Amino acid sequence: MNTAPDGQISMTFEIPENRDALWAFGVVESRLNANRLTVRDTVFMANNRGFNFYVSYFAQPVGVITFRREVKPLIPPPPSVTVQAKPQLVVIIDDFGYSDNEVIQGFLELPARLTLSIIPGHPFSKWVAEIAQRKHKEVIIHMPMEPENGNYSRGEDKFMLKLAQTPDDIEEKLHLAYEELPTAAGLNNHMGSLFTADSEMMQIVMKSLRKKGLYFIDSMTSPKSVGYEIAQQDGVPAAMRTVFLDNKRDKNEIQRQFDKALEVARRSGKAVAIGHVYPETLSALKALIDGGLLSDVEIVFASEIVS
Repeated sequence: MNTAPDGQISMTFEIPENRDALWAFGVVESRLNANRLTVRDTVFMANNRGFNFYVSYFAQPVGVITFRREVKPLIPPPPSVTVQAKPQLVVIIDDFGYSDNEVIQGFLELPARLTLSIIPGHPFSKWVAEIAQRKHKEVIIHMPMEPENGNYSRGEDKFMLKLAQTPDDIEEKLHLAYEELPTAAGLNNHMGSLFTADSEMMQIVMKSLRKKGLYFIDSMTSPKSVGYEIAQQDGVPAAMRTVFLDNKRDKNEIQRQFDKALEVARRSGKAVAIGHVYPETLSALKALIDGGLLSDVEIVFASEIVS
């Protein structure tokens, strides 16, 4: 409240945010009249921001009472920030299940989202699947499939998918693999250069995977493979290998293959690198992680890039 030089009173009040000026006008006018004060003039502010009452007491001007609402300046929303997604690299390590040794343990302990591909039916297949889950790795089935040259471990006959088998035979072998590795999120082919080139046989596999809700990674052990194509046609989430890391078991060569995979990931957004449980592969991958050489890419599970 202020007192003007002529002795008149000037008072200012703020209108509550949840009320408008007309509400305040009605309330104030009735209160003034109840106290024998009369409003000789009213001046409204623009944009419904308030009003001024010029008040008299028994016809004698006594001052002005102002009621107003503060108009807060609009604060523009902060500019949207587009976070550039890092290129995604899937690292699948094949051939788990044969043994338990320092190399196996080394892959399990690596601080990375590795996808471990386990061959069903071997002494350590179930064990490594259980440990992999505890170590926050993703498990897929490394399903034995018939190669062109016919050379494969005879211990895998129980699960081997062959062209001479009936659809029921193939479904039965896949079911055995699902039972052995129930935590698997997907499947890729172990060998299979002959089998994956056959469209009819791969359709049987895809039908089974679709029913189980599993994805497929085409290891591309043969340029004739139709696995990825059939998966796409049959609605099975899938991806295909970009590089094999360790066809040559030499750390420098493995590093070069990693460089190729990283180049593809940076160029196209994602890449799939497949290696094996070799000490050289473990050493190369560990050096990349420890050296911070993967800081501009993101190692992700295969399930995160299949489509």
